Formats: sequence, structure tokens, C-alpha cells
Amino acid sequence: MSFDDPMSWLGGWEGYRVETIQRREGEQPEVWVFLGFQPGAALICDGCGEAADAVHDIECRVVRDLPILDATTFVSVPRRRVACPRCGPRLERLSWLARYARVTTRLAESV
Repeated sequence: MSFDDPMSWLGGWEGYRVETIQRREGEQPEVWVFLGFQPGAALICDGCGEAADAVHDIECRVVRDLPILDATTFVSVPRRRVACPRCGPRLERLSWLARYARVTTRLAESV
């Protein structure tokens, strides 16, 4: 966590950085956090745990996270499929988001 970057205080999204945050008012307020890739982050295959050298493709996913300021929080995360030399195209391993999860690990653990 960087004290120079208040956006990083929200995170815990290893391998990613906050690009934009939007608050949407309504009957149930929402906070949308848009993530981008952290430069230099290692690409690790979710299948075998080995490092990969290349990205096969990228798909954007939206998952829920812990509430921020009493607002339902959604995180838009670009998920990479790595070109693993051992397994072929596999999702990148993320400590904070399971393979097909619709919520972050910390939200799942808080319930």
C-alpha cells in the first residue's frame, strides 16, 4: 500500500491498480472500481502455478467486493488467460479472486 496513492488503500487487488472509481447514487448506492494491470506483475498459470511469458487473451469481468462507504461495490477487472507452456491457455492465478467467482475472496470470507 502506498501512502502517496490513496486509491491503493481501497485495494488488495494484487497485480492490479485502480484506474477509475465511480459512485452511482440511487435507491441503493453503488461504487464501481475499474482496475488496470500493474506493470511488471508476474503472469502465473492457475493450473500448474508456473510462470508464463505471454497473454493468450483478455476478458473483462465484473465481481462484487466488500462495501465501500455503505455502497454496494463492483470491481471491473480485466482477466488474463496466460499462454502457459505446460497447460495451454489458462486463467491467470489471482490470490483475491477464485477462477469462476462472482465475488472477491474477502467478500466471500466475510459472509
